[in-house]
Amino acid sequence: MTDPSSTQPQGARSPALITGVLRYYRVSILVVMALLIAGAWSFMTLPRGEDPEFDAFDCRIVTTFMGADPETVENRVTRPIEDAVTEINEVKIVESTSISGLSLFKITVRDETEPADVVEQIRQKVDEVSPDLPEHADEPIVMSYNTGEIPLTIVSIAGGDDYRLLHREATRFRTVLREVEGVSSVEIEGMPERRILVDVDNERLSQMRIPLAQISEILRLENVSVPGGTLDVGSVRYLLKNPNEYRSLEEIGDTVIGRFGDSLVALRDVATIRDGYEEPRYLVRTNGEPALLLTVVKRGSTNTVAVADRVRFTVDRLRRELPPGLQARLISDRGLDVSDLLATLGWNALGGGLIVILMVSIFLGTRQGLVVSVSIPLAVLIALTLMRLTGVDLNQVSIFGLVLAMGMLVDSGLVVVENIGRHVELGRGLKDAVITGVDEVKLPVLASTLTTIAAFVPLLMLQGN
Repeated sequence: MTDPSSTQPQGARSPALITGVLRYYRVSILVVMALLIAGAWSFMTLPRGEDPEFDAFDCRIVTTFMGADPETVENRVTRPIEDAVTEINEVKIVESTSISGLSLFKITVRDETEPADVVEQIRQKVDEVSPDLPEHADEPIVMSYNTGEIPLTIVSIAGGDDYRLLHREATRFRTVLREVEGVSSVEIEGMPERRILVDVDNERLSQMRIPLAQISEILRLENVSVPGGTLDVGSVRYLLKNPNEYRSLEEIGDTVIGRFGDSLVALRDVATIRDGYEEPRYLVRTNGEPALLLTVVKRGSTNTVAVADRVRFTVDRLRRELPPGLQARLISDRGLDVSDLLATLGWNALGGGLIVILMVSIFLGTRQGLVVSVSIPLAVLIALTLMRLTGVDLNQVSIFGLVLAMGMLVDSGLVVVENIGRHVELGRGLKDAVITGVDEVKLPVLASTLTTIAAFVPLLMLQGN
């Protein structure tokens, strides 16, 4: 008489994989431990980010025409630019808006094109049409940005009203931050354009009968470097030029602008010359004080949190060397935001997993709950290893995918564990129950998983950006 606990139905054939795992259980344990170690290492070294890396391109054209009504802006600014831009084959959609004193364009390019090349073509077309725009309209500004160029960190350097001092320190910060591992670029924002300001005394100018336009024309002609051709000396050819550009405020003040009686009149006799800045289009303030901003952009596919930590450490070191009265502050730090976001998602996923294990243990027993609880972290760590090998970052989208997969894993695990338990209750030995129980439900479980995967296949076939 045979023992039903150690036999299988006649004609049944043991699945080779399951039988092999049970027979060589020591090797199986070593493989599981290796996967656990690989998964833990992958978790510690995976690049972290807020969202997956992707390229989303946007291009805009802005033209100001102060004092003009929307109809005038439309006819004299918007339409000429629109006609020029639509000639570019790579441009897909051109959206324009004309309002009082302002013309706005949003341009969408075709997916298969190189955005940088299209922007260059747009700039060329805009430059060609610019001379035909109204005299009082400002030069059109072509702006483009990519999602990969979103600042990782914004540093503010504020204090006092000496923009030269602020710019000197901002330049020092920029030079050091560019050397930080993982940093792609550092730009200074908020610096007014330098201008040499000439404050003319209109009363004296009127007394000497010198037109203001004459001063402007003389300064324009005097501040020019004139090419002088070439000079051949033996086998060497030298380029010649007459450098007449101003090098100091004194040279500007010495410029002769006219004659009054028998005397020559220099610019300093009728005007005050000073080194200053043009009227800024926008003001940058930190806690009410003039400031300059440094926008730090990281390289693509680098670890957002790690790069932000290095930038933060560098800024802390550099701020100790600032002159008295200046302060450096981090006013935006995506690294901290990403860390908080991933920590929240991670703890929520962990809490959900513990609740699942608790519910399974209550309703199916401690043994079944233990089996399911072991499968969850093992599967997650294997997934992290595959993410590391395939270059997938740890971000809110990938974490959501892990949580979704964990729910599927629990469902499949419950089916398998319950079927194994049913065979144990029928009197089979544990080994035979595992082999038979898994073999009976492997196809339904596989079909259930594949149907879920199939629901996401259309997303993989989507084209474009």
